[in-house]
Amino acid sequence: MSSSSRIFVVSLYGKGHYIASLLSQEGYSVSLLNLQDPQPSYCPTMESLAGPFDFFEGTTNPLQEAFLNSFFRFKNSTSGFTLWLPSGPIDFQSFIKHYALDSCGLHAENIEYLSNTYLLSPSEKTYLRKSLSQLPHSENWLSGLAHQLPSSTFSLQPYDFKNTITKALPLFNKKKIISATQNTLQASLDWCATNKVEVINIDSQLSFSKIKNNIETIDYTNAETKQKSKIPVSQIVWTLNSQKTKNFFPKIFPLLYKEVLKPVWQWQKITLHLNETSIPDIPTSSFLLLNNPMLYFAGDNLGIVKKTSLPNVWSLWLCLPQQRPSEKIIKAAIPYFFKKRIPQLKIQKIDIPKHNPSPLFPVFEHSRTPHTKNINNLHFCNFEASSNLDWPNFLNFQKNIANRIKKSLKKGSHD
Repeated sequence: MSSSSRIFVVSLYGKGHYIASLLSQEGYSVSLLNLQDPQPSYCPTMESLAGPFDFFEGTTNPLQEAFLNSFFRFKNSTSGFTLWLPSGPIDFQSFIKHYALDSCGLHAENIEYLSNTYLLSPSEKTYLRKSLSQLPHSENWLSGLAHQLPSSTFSLQPYDFKNTITKALPLFNKKKIISATQNTLQASLDWCATNKVEVINIDSQLSFSKIKNNIETIDYTNAETKQKSKIPVSQIVWTLNSQKTKNFFPKIFPLLYKEVLKPVWQWQKITLHLNETSIPDIPTSSFLLLNNPMLYFAGDNLGIVKKTSLPNVWSLWLCLPQQRPSEKIIKAAIPYFFKKRIPQLKIQKIDIPKHNPSPLFPVFEHSRTPHTKNINNLHFCNFEASSNLDWPNFLNFQKNIANRIKKSLKKGSHD
């Protein structure tokens, strides 16, 4: 394949590894431009990149599975998704899950819908969503939670099942646990190379030449050899969001974006240092704390706890307003999550990260004006464009982008 058919994937934090490998396996010449983060103080850990949401079995194809295993390492789990209400925890793989959920007043269609969300046909999903939308919130909130948790948009209004584009988390599938011995970004880059992807580390010396609505060439500097290159472009996959683009590439920003899309909420990882003698033996590696199912699924009403490789350190993910409360208010609210559930738990220290205007897992308003510019051969591949923030559904979003690229290249070859 000629250089004029080369596809470039500009990637930050591993966001472009899967789509680059997918296109390469389809026979295209693919270069992955791996951006070296010029803001190392914001460089996230692998645990942070994994995000707040559980991983489940049966949600990925073999190549997606291979990518996730190059990025993170997984091990088997005997527990399922665990929802911890004030009345007690519910393991969605336990024998009593149906009784426990029925005791919460939930309609049986929640289980029918969420148990088969990856197996249902589009018409079956439409039918069940319509049926769920006709139920009161007290009877359908679990399905609303499964949709709202990974959604890139948020509204305080009752969840709109009929018009949703967000994919629900398959809460009744078996859960996968990320191993304490996680991989690194370099391990995932090496995996890309085994898929015949040309991996090039670049710095912020990057520019485009644009003619009408097409990117014609890409100029970049190899971060290791300092060699400059100017190469014709067939297609570009752009994984940086609007804020990162403006920060790293201020000259490129006006070519791609009309404005910065600012989130109204963000998922924030807070580190809890615990007194080891006060930690109970909880069999699950993660659990979701929900104080009141009748209220919004964010803020001080919902938290996701994940155990870390250190026995006395837990991560607590909260979906907080972008104009977040003071650290004092957040720290005061956190103990109430555990006061009645694990009364013996003693939190010695709470670490809250500095405010990040460009969070890893942003949540936007439902209604927003288009902020990207129309470029025929450039494809936005980030959480501003995706309806879901969880990795498996984000990879499916990338698969759709790859299909559009293949269709475009096939059409171009016949023109």
